[in-house]
This record gives sequence, structure tokens and C-alpha cells, in this order.
Amino acid sequence: MLLDELFSKIFQSEAFALFSTYDGVNVITVASGGYIFYSSNSGVRWSQGTSDATDDVFCVAHPQSTSSSNSLIAMAGGGSGFVAKTDDGGKTWTSLSIFSSSVTIRFHSISMTTANTAYVAGDNGVIVMTTDFGGSWTQIASTGALLYSLSVYDELTAIAGGASGSGVYVMVPGENFVSL
Repeated sequence: MLLDELFSKIFQSEAFALFSTYDGVNVITVASGGYIFYSSNSGVRWSQGTSDATDDVFCVAHPQSTSSSNSLIAMAGGGSGFVAKTDDGGKTWTSLSIFSSSVTIRFHSISMTTANTAYVAGDNGVIVMTTDFGGSWTQIASTGALLYSLSVYDELTAIAGGASGSGVYVMVPGENFVSL
């Protein structure tokens, strides 16, 4: 599918799309309606990835580390507690279980520092992390604010931003996230 066809499909109603690329060649876009598309030729042609997302997908990220194999690895998150991973450039996605099935948090932002380490932020200021590519998760913060943005640079340096008026939080070693 060409780029104009992709956007026509995504934007049939009010919608949004976010993009991630590690190398400028392998690109993934996620969108409202549970859409995930991928390109392996810098966005010239697009294909729809296979996932079980049924709600909006708000975020996608590739690892920041400098291994060329990272171009095919990514994680995405969204509504209804959806978090998934891919290791084939976005063609197939494996859903990950973070909380029990009775907890449904919308995840709005994801940051990957390595191929195995990711941080995901969302409702109620919840921030969770994995160090084994989604095999297990640890909740590292609950700021109480709706978090829309999260950038993690390493295990000691991160910043998260909330909804209007809810603040900016920084990771402080030994104290998790604190409000500025």
C-alpha cells in the first residue's frame, strides 16, 4: 500500500498516527482504531501488521542502543492495557501481559533504552518497566497524573510529562519519579 492509501485508511475519521524508526529504513506507525503498519523501505510502501489490538494504539518505540539488529525490534502501547512487541519489523506483534486482566490502563508513551529494556507510562501516572523484552514487568512509579510523554535515556535519567496542569516528573535515583 502506498503512503496516500495508508493515510486514507487511517484517517477515515478523526484519528492520529505516530511513527518510529531506528534506521530510517524500517518504519512503524500506530494509530487510532488499533492500526499498526510497517515499512521496510523508508515508507515508500506499507503493510498492515498483525496484532490483537482492539483499541487505539497511542505509542511505538524502537530501542535507542546502537545495534543494527534493533531496526526490527519495537514495542507499542495503547488503550485497554494493550502493550505488544515485534522482532520482525512490525509484521507480527505479540501481546504482553503487564497487569491482571481486571486492570485496564491506557498506555500513552513508551521508551526503549535497549532491545530488552522498555518503560511504558499511562493513566494514573503508572510507569512500568521490563528488562527482558516484556517477559516480566515491574511498576516503578505511580505519580497520580495522567502521563502522555516519557523519555528514558538510561536507568538513572528520565522525564515524564502529564496532562495539562498535572506536572513534569523526573527520575531521581533512589526516589523514582518526583514532581518538578
